[in-house]
Amino acid sequence: MHAVYIVSVWLHIVSVAVWLGGSLFLALVIVPILRRPEYREGAARLVYAAGVRFRTVGWTCFGIIVATGIYNLNHRGNDWSYLWTGLLWQGRQGRALAIKLGLVGAVFAISFVHDWFIGPKASEKLLADPTSTDAQKLRAVASWIGRANVLLGLAIVVMAALFVRGGI
Repeated sequence: MHAVYIVSVWLHIVSVAVWLGGSLFLALVIVPILRRPEYREGAARLVYAAGVRFRTVGWTCFGIIVATGIYNLNHRGNDWSYLWTGLLWQGRQGRALAIKLGLVGAVFAISFVHDWFIGPKASEKLLADPTSTDAQKLRAVASWIGRANVLLGLAIVVMAALFVRGGI
């Protein structure tokens, strides 16, 4: 069973790296390049195509993260009853886990709104008329949501490290 746990931890970390790394790549590399005047033509189509593709990758990673996270907690001796009795949330590790899972919930909710509502609507408006006020407002909202998600993702990594190192 230890080998399965190691594979599960590995999948958990790789999935986080793919999601967070992809988000950072989009925010720090792709979007700034596409804001240059020489690349603006076609930028909306590229962002839309990349967003649709990354949405599939990201939500697959979320599924893996949730499944492996549950398995990893259980393997570390945390029974399901601990969740309902409050034992899971006690002590330094419990606080770190609670904060981490709260941040994960926030990322999940924000990602859902961004990926299924704001992002597609912004792309639709930008493809129809990139100069419209609605398109620019939605693009700005989508951009800020993306940035917030990256920052929350980085905070999750900090809380994960604190959790496995004994809590806060």
